[in-house]
Amino acid sequence: MLLATSSTLFAALMTEAKINESSEDEVTLTVYYESLCPDSKRFIVDQVYPAWELFGPKLNVQLKPFGKASWVDSREGAIFTCQHGPHECFGNMIQACLLKEVAPAWHVPLVECLMATPDPPGATEECAEELGISIDSLEECLSNNEGERLMKEIGTETKNLNPALHYVPWITFNGHYNEKDWKASLENLQGVLCENYLENVRECHHTKHTIKHFAF
Repeated sequence: MLLATSSTLFAALMTEAKINESSEDEVTLTVYYESLCPDSKRFIVDQVYPAWELFGPKLNVQLKPFGKASWVDSREGAIFTCQHGPHECFGNMIQACLLKEVAPAWHVPLVECLMATPDPPGATEECAEELGISIDSLEECLSNNEGERLMKEIGTETKNLNPALHYVPWITFNGHYNEKDWKASLENLQGVLCENYLENVRECHHTKHTIKHFAF
């Protein structure tokens, strides 16, 4: 009887360990950015996409295209103002609609494809075709109130960040802002993830990382 009880206890402890290991070996990276911002484009192309490819489902990337934009409500609807002009507002809304309409598995590769081009808003059809993604519902999202609603939703979340966003891209890890990790991730996201969030995963054991810290 003692043996059976010990075996049961051991199995329970192992199950708990696996659950804890699973939760510890995943991280949610939330990126607040702008569609025409050079720093946003560089971060998504050079840091986010390679990390997503390396870590796969261990890295849950949430993309929030708004940044330092703002809006005022009018009788005709919301009027958005963006750091890099009206074309960026259009690009932000396109990406907000795509992120709503396209399956999550395609979010990072699609946005990376857009941000790797000189004109992300104008590359929508080309990137969708390249990835084999249907964007038939995009026009409807942009032409009715859905696109505006999505932009205001992301904008409200961005405006409510604590501490407040003062640079783009702005990054949180598991919903929390860490200044040291944010700054370092701009140049070495994989290193930050391996050092502080995914240190136990096998992908980190095969990669050497040098963490650099930058002053802003």
